[in-house]
Amino acid sequence: MKSVTESIKVELIDYGPVYKNFIPDKILAVSGILTAKKGDFTKMLESLSENAVKKFHEEATKRGHASLLTTPIFYFWIEGSRVIDFFLTSFPFGSYLMFSSRRIEISMDNIVIPDAIKNSEYKNEYEKICKELLKEYKNLLKFGYDQARNILPLGFTSYGFFSFPAQTILTCINECKRNKAIPEELKIISNEFEKILKLKTSYIFKNSEKAYETGYTFPNIFGDYEILENECVEVIYKGDIRKILELYNKSVDWKKISQHAQLEIFVKVVSFISLAGWNEIKRHRTVKQFVEPIYKAIERYLKNPKEEYFHIPPNAGKSYKEAFHNAIAFYEKLIKSGVEKKHALYIIPHALKVKFKLILDGYNLLDPFGFIGIRSCSTTHYEVRRFAEKISENVTKAVPELKNLIAPKCKIGICPEKNCCGIVKRFERKK
Repeated sequence: MKSVTESIKVELIDYGPVYKNFIPDKILAVSGILTAKKGDFTKMLESLSENAVKKFHEEATKRGHASLLTTPIFYFWIEGSRVIDFFLTSFPFGSYLMFSSRRIEISMDNIVIPDAIKNSEYKNEYEKICKELLKEYKNLLKFGYDQARNILPLGFTSYGFFSFPAQTILTCINECKRNKAIPEELKIISNEFEKILKLKTSYIFKNSEKAYETGYTFPNIFGDYEILENECVEVIYKGDIRKILELYNKSVDWKKISQHAQLEIFVKVVSFISLAGWNEIKRHRTVKQFVEPIYKAIERYLKNPKEEYFHIPPNAGKSYKEAFHNAIAFYEKLIKSGVEKKHALYIIPHALKVKFKLILDGYNLLDPFGFIGIRSCSTTHYEVRRFAEKISENVTKAVPELKNLIAPKCKIGICPEKNCCGIVKRFERKK
């Protein structure tokens, strides 16, 4: 098994804006100056002094002008454990192409061990528990990846292509500096981010450090957000539904329908789902969302080890439940021995359920490619699909007029998937 730190790789693929031999610091300074005075962009790039660029960022970036931080974009190839997916793809202003455990088989070669455990007396026990989890994983593979992957620990290798604006990277850096619960590999990656920003955007980075943080909030599973509400699916605002129905009956222009509906209906959802399911839900950047700390979810199970606190796939048996419990019990053993939570959590299976809260607007309810449209598709992870269907049922019960509008994305009349399940036939309109 590789150690977690051995699995980390941060490679800068590209960054910008870069034009001819001009770097982001200067391009943004010129662009910023030209918002308040007339001038020729290229000529000013060639004539603006280094001192003027420095002064601009001291006066503008330091004051917290967010556009100066959202404009520079950085592209990375990043490798690590599953932890990088749970954290780095949580930022709504970024794009990600990630390793998928729904498509790639995991073996012991993919398992990683935290350095703090590898160098302790618990190394062999950690490996033994991982082998137990992988055995259950293999048993369930014949029923598909969606069932099998729930028993995998967080400690397996992952990788992906990441696109971040500088503002998001700064939010990541600041969170990793102030949050003691953040796993060490994220802090190592964050340190690499900091080095790169200092090198490629020195004036922007230096002065942004002195400004108020302008980054947007994100659902942080290693954070401290507490969700006190009980489980619910509740329509919290309903506006002009008649206009939505008019548009639907007139032409079924889904973009017009979802655009109008966006501010006309809001739904609050509080629920529980497996870590595997949550990792998919959080990718919907247009959904307002919050999640409790993973440590809170672990403690809930340890205090009261009920089956309702972890996901049990349809074809899982007694040995699956035992393997899950043994992994959590080993986590507890590590904590009691003095191992920090941020190291011990790598043994936690994806089946553990976390509590989360969503606010869905009309776009995510009605647009074919909003939350419900995508997650009601038969190709979606079955647990997430059931969750989406539960929302649809509750909303249409509260607002019956929307019954024919809340449906999978194939309501557009065609199936965009590789293999069609046939549900699209329900949405064929009579001529």
